[in-house]
Amino acid sequence: MNRKHLALGTAVLVAALIAYCVYSASRSPSSLTPDGRPRSAISPPTTTAQPAYGRPVKTSDCHVNESLPDPECTPGDIIAAETKDVICDPDFRTSTVRDTVTTPAEKRRAYAMYDLPHPAHNQGARQVCEIDHLVPLELGGNDTMANLWPECSPGYAGWTGAGFRDKDGFENHLRRQVCAGNISLAEAQSQIATDWHKHWVDAGRPRR
Repeated sequence: MNRKHLALGTAVLVAALIAYCVYSASRSPSSLTPDGRPRSAISPPTTTAQPAYGRPVKTSDCHVNESLPDPECTPGDIIAAETKDVICDPDFRTSTVRDTVTTPAEKRRAYAMYDLPHPAHNQGARQVCEIDHLVPLELGGNDTMANLWPECSPGYAGWTGAGFRDKDGFENHLRRQVCAGNISLAEAQSQIATDWHKHWVDAGRPRR
């Protein structure tokens, strides 16, 4: 290789090095993820919207939308002190919360709120409805009227969509996910309070 070719090769190499340095300087480290991808290419994490816990705006003329309660009557309610550590403790019992705020008579008023007939002989194999805590007690739900609604079974009094036994299975599934560390308690509460049916379907319709 003669000197002319050597000088030309050196010039090309220097030019390439300068171009690389200018390019690198234009991409600040803060704009990249640890693996070198542009942060703008990463979708932000999705979270479920937080409901207006404990703040119903109606106490009558409530309507069930397929499998979901009226959010203006039953927005859900939680006990903030019941953290993941509390509900996942083997000694935790929902009996410490059940019927501590509302009486059985008050709970029965939920049928009138939703203009649903109270089913007769509603127990055991003949049970078609239950007064349900929207955010279940096992997930830190509160025993207030803001968290109560009559949840029935498909076919009863025009009920369509999934029923209370389906939601029971989803509640158990969510608690297992929370206690395993796969989902936060706040996210589980929000999923079930905002659209439990959608999230139940997304989870594969888990049963008890």
